[in-house]
Amino acid sequence: MPEQNKTVTEMRVFDIHLKELYPFLDNGVSDPVLTVYLQHNSKEIFGGETRRPCMLFCPGGAYYMVSEREGEPMALHLFPEGWQAAVLHYSVAYEVQAFWPQQLLEASAALHYLSVHAEEFHIDPEKLAITGFSAGAHLAASYANYWNRPLVQEKVAAPKLKGCTLCYGVLTAGEKTHSGSMFYLTGKETLSEEEIHLLSMEKQIGSHTPATFLFHTACDDGVPVENTLMYASALSAAKIPFEVHIYPEGFHGLSTADRQTGVVDSFAAAGWLDVWKEWLRRTI
Repeated sequence: MPEQNKTVTEMRVFDIHLKELYPFLDNGVSDPVLTVYLQHNSKEIFGGETRRPCMLFCPGGAYYMVSEREGEPMALHLFPEGWQAAVLHYSVAYEVQAFWPQQLLEASAALHYLSVHAEEFHIDPEKLAITGFSAGAHLAASYANYWNRPLVQEKVAAPKLKGCTLCYGVLTAGEKTHSGSMFYLTGKETLSEEEIHLLSMEKQIGSHTPATFLFHTACDDGVPVENTLMYASALSAAKIPFEVHIYPEGFHGLSTADRQTGVVDSFAAAGWLDVWKEWLRRTI
């Protein structure tokens, strides 16, 4: 019996060099790369017409590097939930001397790219979200709070988000900040009061800030848990919907908090993925 002709369809993974599409990002040194993960829109399962929510991940690394542990492993975690995903490899000090707001503009370009290719990528443009870890959470919160301001909109028509996730984030530039992240972000040992205000995300929250999920560990010795507590308090004051989980144990940089990313100790914080996915189902 002859074999039937069959079209094989697979997950697509590809890189986009954002400065080639967004010239304002080309400062002569930066080369931000967006890695896009698209799952096949199966006709058998979804009739081939499904528009999926899409998450942009911003890994951590103190604005010095971009962690691999908080990129692809997280993108693949969302596939069973029916999401498309992308990971932003933004400019960091280890590779180039690129300072604020370069990274914010790169995130803005990345989300614009995903929104304008929504039909091609089977993305619901009304269901875009962002997730950041550590310094990447500072970047995610920067977009969540600055996306509609002239700083961004004069460069690119950055889209509104449906949700934001901040994991053990560097969210303040004040007393409880992670000083290394602020140094690599700005190139400055000491920040002015104005700079502290602009880079303290708890001071930038407004009605334009999306619903937010936060998680941290109480004993985090890299980024103080107060970053998350202050941000949650500011969300509450602004009446922005949020959910926050503080776990008693776990080191900084847990990522998936399981063996997928090299975490062999059993921490209660490993449960954050389950409660986060449930929040996504309710919120996005």
